[in-house]
Amino acid sequence: VASTETTLVGILHKLTQKGFLNEHNCSLKKECCPKSSILRFEFVHDKIQEAAYEVMSNRERRLNHMRFGLALYPREIDKNNDELLFMAINQINVAGPDSVVDGDQKHIIAGLNLNAGKRAGKRSDFQTAFSVFQHGISYLDADCWENHYDTSIEL
Repeated sequence: VASTETTLVGILHKLTQKGFLNEHNCSLKKECCPKSSILRFEFVHDKIQEAAYEVMSNRERRLNHMRFGLALYPREIDKNNDELLFMAINQINVAGPDSVVDGDQKHIIAGLNLNAGKRAGKRSDFQTAFSVFQHGISYLDADCWENHYDTSIEL
């Protein structure tokens, strides 16, 4: 069992005590996070968030964007949540294809972009659809026409 001081929540609580973060207990405030009982933390000021972001290396930033995007990507329960879908895809695409080294993972992310582009097209948001399709293409490997023809042609 990890001590309170080394867990993520423990670290976030310490940052809250020091005045860098605000903590919201979403189980007490239903308007904050409906249907959940989780803690939510946010920076008390944009400048603190910017400073924390600037301390990270470019590689760390890209990896964090990828992690956040994959964690946010809607699962079966949230499949119709377009807001969550586009928030996740945006985070993944900020990370970029250089943050993924495995060809199969790149193909999966290209497929996620394809899905998001189709959803944007159904909403008549053609600019977003075009942008997301372009990002999807950027995740395809050079041999995509042989190995992933269907995804390649759809993008």
